[in-house]
Amino acid sequence: MAVPNERQIERWNGESGRRWLVSRERHAAVRERLLPHLYRAAAVRDGERVLDVGCGCGDTTAVMAETAGLVVGIDVSEPLLDVARRRSRGNVEFVRGDAQVQALGAFDVVVSSFGVIFFDDPVAAFRNLRSTGGRLAFLCWQEVLVNEVFAIPLRLLGAAPGGDPFADPGWIERLLASAGYRDVRVVELREPARLGDDARDVTAYFMDSAQVKELAAGRPGAEEAIRGAFRRRERPDGVWVEAAAYLVTVSPG
Repeated sequence: MAVPNERQIERWNGESGRRWLVSRERHAAVRERLLPHLYRAAAVRDGERVLDVGCGCGDTTAVMAETAGLVVGIDVSEPLLDVARRRSRGNVEFVRGDAQVQALGAFDVVVSSFGVIFFDDPVAAFRNLRSTGGRLAFLCWQEVLVNEVFAIPLRLLGAAPGGDPFADPGWIERLLASAGYRDVRVVELREPARLGDDARDVTAYFMDSAQVKELAAGRPGAEEAIRGAFRRRERPDGVWVEAAAYLVTVSPG
């Protein structure tokens, strides 16, 4: 019998988890100006129970804990959860598990910072999240070739559109309706995002990704072209691009 999300579980307990931890500060900087939109949408009130889906190292979990009565962070990645647990406070719990299939219990609010985009069966996953009875707020990325967090080297190398269904607001609305949610609202967000210290730093980061490596293979000058593109985005305080995301909010229906 196939294990749900088996590939993602392997990835985030292996190479993807390692790369994420190495670049954790970079990822936090990219999301820094997007996350306040999520916190406002979640509107966590004193004493509420919050579920943080795909909590990773617990950054969003910790912020929610400033108001909530209890925050439970769930993730499939033990390496990321190890970091989260070392930073946890009294009203936070971390669970290694798959939110698509695990019994979750009752929550007032379900939040996710880019953590709901990896499910094998999104309808089953969101039905399970809906079973908590809580309102839902999450962030997901816009199309990869319009989102400059990823787009700059991919455009230069002629990558095809990413095929991420979450990049389609209509698909998101249909998905959540199929899972039983009502009053779906998808809001486009665009915010400045700091990718790294300078063009050399950011280029090295992208050249370490499997997709960019594959696209650049056998193309002399590809790395220098990418570095030049990022050099044009340099400011005294780093390389800045425009992050393009969606903020999705729904009621439990």
